[in-house]
This record gives sequence, structure tokens and C-alpha cells, in this order.
Amino acid sequence: MTVGQIINIDGQVSAVELSEQSGKVSVSNSELEQATGWSLKPEGLCRDQVCVPVLNVTALSQADQVDLSEFARLVQQNIVIDAQRKVVALGEQAQIR
Repeated sequence: MTVGQIINIDGQVSAVELSEQSGKVSVSNSELEQATGWSLKPEGLCRDQVCVPVLNVTALSQADQVDLSEFARLVQQNIVIDAQRKVVALGEQAQIR
């Protein structure tokens, strides 16, 4: 794991421990919540009162690590990952655009 950054659409920058394995970049569930407000719960990915069902939990999360590309796909949010620079940028959700 290496220290990286998640940048949200509102410009909030969060320092997180990024894990890269087999081309996938992931963070812990607790750091995902700190950086984005979303967390993985038994009912799905949740932020405040909104929950998105997760049909394939193993595609999203393994050993408390959440795959950021799969997370972005499920919550319909644009994402750009620069693994070399250790930066993840999240854009607006599809329903907002």
C-alpha cells in the first residue's frame, strides 16, 4: 500500500492508503467513507439515506478493500485513476450531469 490522494468533484482532497493489485486500485472501506461519504454496508453502498444495491460484493470488495473503478461504476460516477502518480479523481454522478 502507498499513500495517495482522492480528489472529489467539489475539490476536496483526501490522503488515503491506495492498494494496487492486478491493475485494480482500491482503498479500505473506512477511507472510502472518509474521502467520499460512501461506505459498504450489508444493504449496499450507502451515503446518508441513499443506498445502491451491490449484487456482486466480491467484484467490489475483498478483505475490506474497495475497488475504486467498481465503486464508481456502481454509483455512476466518473473516475480517473493515475496509478503512477497515485491520484484518483472522482467526477459528478450521472444523474447530476
